Amino acid sequence: KFDSINSIQEARAIWEPLFRKYNQSLRGLLTAGYKIDEAEFNEYFRRGTEDLMVRDERLRDLLRSLPQTKKVIFTNAPEASAIKCLDRMGILECFDGRIYGAETMGTDCCKPEMKAFERVLPKIGINPHSQEECSKVCFFEDSYMNLLQGKKMGMQTVFLHCSTTEEEGKSKKDASELFDAVISDVGSELKFAMPSLWK
Repeated sequence: KFDSINSIQEARAIWEPLFRKYNQSLRGLLTAGYKIDEAEFNEYFRRGTEDLMVRDERLRDLLRSLPQTKKVIFTNAPEASAIKCLDRMGILECFDGRIYGAETMGTDCCKPEMKAFERVLPKIGINPHSQEECSKVCFFEDSYMNLLQGKKMGMQTVFLHCSTTEEEGKSKKDASELFDAVISDVGSELKFAMPSLWK
């Protein structure tokens, strides 16, 4: 499928409803029938993303202070892109290679779809259909839709309030009424918002 697109406005009109429905651009476009070279798309779309990241010593120290030994990245982005960003921030080693992204999930699903959780959680020893096992997970997200799925599964939930909140049509108040903690900065706010993580 290829529709002639002649302006940014036309592109946005096609992309936005697909992104809102699937929460990932590539997933939405492929599902709509567009033929896309995934590697080329990801390379172009993510080019330079790591340049927007800065080293964050405070976040690194906080991650190291958490007593939990298994820290995981679960992202809709390509794993290579996630690794570059984490490395630029100085926190890559905090995750011991547990980086699960688009390659792990495949092109037929992404967060917040249950199938994505079914593909990732068993890799860290969690049964996604067990509320008891999921309750051992503290799930951090900047997407209300993604975190809501984790909440339904029984996970502890920390919402990272940012521009994504408004893009999803939600407010900080909406998040505060549902999730265990709502913060804007992990490095400076998490210990006060979720002290139970250090017990």
